[in-house]
Amino acid sequence: MKKPIRIVCYAINGAGMGHVTRLLGVARWMRRLIAFMEGVQPEILFLTSSDASDMLADARFAAFKIPSKTVARSAGLEKLEYRRLAKHFIWQTIGVFSPDLLVVDTFPSGSFDELFQILDGPFKKSFIHRNVKSDYACRPIFRAAMNFYDAVVIPHRAPAKMEHSGDHLGSALHRYTGEVVQFDREQLCDRQQVRNELRISDSTKLIYVSAGGGGDPQAEESLRKIIGLLRRKSDCHLIVGAGPLYRGQRFMGPSITWCETNSIWRYFPGCDAAVSAGGYNTFHELLFAGVPTLFYPQEKIADDQWLRVKSAEDCGACLTIPSLDDESELGRIFDRLLEPQTEGSLKENCSRFIEGNGALACAVELIRPLFPSQRLDLATRILKPSVAHRLELLADGDMEMITQWLGSVYPQGRVQQLVESNGLESVLHLLSDSAAEELRSVMQRSQGALSAQSLEIALQEILDFIRQERSQADARQLADEVFRCVAAITKRYPHLTGSNGADWIHWSTTLLHSMKTLMLSPAGWPVEETLRLFRVFPRMEDVTSIQELTDTFITYLRSRIQGGDQPHDVLRHLQVLKMTRPVVSRSSLDLSEESVP
Repeated sequence: MKKPIRIVCYAINGAGMGHVTRLLGVARWMRRLIAFMEGVQPEILFLTSSDASDMLADARFAAFKIPSKTVARSAGLEKLEYRRLAKHFIWQTIGVFSPDLLVVDTFPSGSFDELFQILDGPFKKSFIHRNVKSDYACRPIFRAAMNFYDAVVIPHRAPAKMEHSGDHLGSALHRYTGEVVQFDREQLCDRQQVRNELRISDSTKLIYVSAGGGGDPQAEESLRKIIGLLRRKSDCHLIVGAGPLYRGQRFMGPSITWCETNSIWRYFPGCDAAVSAGGYNTFHELLFAGVPTLFYPQEKIADDQWLRVKSAEDCGACLTIPSLDDESELGRIFDRLLEPQTEGSLKENCSRFIEGNGALACAVELIRPLFPSQRLDLATRILKPSVAHRLELLADGDMEMITQWLGSVYPQGRVQQLVESNGLESVLHLLSDSAAEELRSVMQRSQGALSAQSLEIALQEILDFIRQERSQADARQLADEVFRCVAAITKRYPHLTGSNGADWIHWSTTLLHSMKTLMLSPAGWPVEETLRLFRVFPRMEDVTSIQELTDTFITYLRSRIQGGDQPHDVLRHLQVLKMTRPVVSRSSLDLSEESVP
């Protein structure tokens, strides 16, 4: 079996959840991309100090944890002893695990400056360079550590004055990928669904209240001030995102929904407004979801929250308040937030401020030191969020099953063939959108190449069809049978799959459409039975296309049903046929040329 790629995600920080949340969103995409390209899911290990590490287990990531600085302090651990233990734990874990790639967020030398001892190790290093305070970024140890990394990824939009997505600032190319958000818009439910779940009328204002991940020392006092003001408004219902790290008083009441989950974002489409701290993740999630928000800053060692929220306010994407101390000022700005004109303007500017989710692009740049650019570019064109999320819904997050399913539609040999035939794609990224599209069109006409988009659409359609009016368990079982069938038929008819990428894409697209046709076939049996029979249907010597094969099978099935056969009778007939006939044709099945459509 192919050796899996090993990655360590370093998410050790102070009291917040920013590092682990951001790395989690990126790690999901690293896992998807690598599993698709390699055919084996990678081994991704988190090194973290977060007290909310359960969220990693929920996402099926292994985590090796040290006590957070907050817990170590409250437990009475002596500071120098804690640092010594933490350093040795980190060195030992990385040394034993022997990763192919180390991914570090925000602190290039590590939270204890302990990474200097291992950054010259025999593995690739990638750094997520989130914006930090200028005085922190100018520290000699910070700048020196940056020179050890093979890739430096900036999870922000490129400055307007820059003409390219990268810039040389030291030994590695710095690439801007856009802001990382832990969800995609395809995963958001609609407003009415949220309101139905919370049992709130459409006329009630749903307000989201947050103090970040909950680990800030002032989180309880901040929530007290905001909730104390807003709960007096009779037409408002508050949904409080306390965060997994919150340990303070719970503020309960008939107009308050208290929530400590990290997936609070799923309620955002139903919110009319929000009052929130300006941490990286919550800030970008709210703007990405288009929620009109009043932001306030929390004081952090390296994170300049006030600069972050003011940049959005200058673009008309939010409102800000420098402090929660003045209740009358907080009330005045909040009332302005709910004005229809302000609300509409903020929503419109939110979509301009954050146009898309940079998590996929960030993951690509982080793993770029491990893979050729052409291979990565092809993977991102095929494994889009719309496909990835559909697969994960069906497989309930089981990455091994998803890898098997994708491998049936995109066999490794064919993917490599597409990589080799699409070498110009790396050049197209250097052109304008209109010039790149024109060149693609010329290439397709001159080479007879078929865009992989048709196969992507066919895959999305069959995934949606499988989920229609079926339970999670039934849909998953049916999907597994569909993709096993796809793999079996492709293996049985290699001569029909063509010798180039265009022929293979056409074959695979038609095969997926055929699966849908079979599931709609009026056999009167469970669709799984029909697909199992198609999977064992013998190789036909006189069919020349997948469409002809499907039509032949359906005609055969109807003839057996008319004769009173049940699925087990048909299976027995096919088994006998395969054992007694070296060559199977329509005549072997008692089907004439005219009887097949």
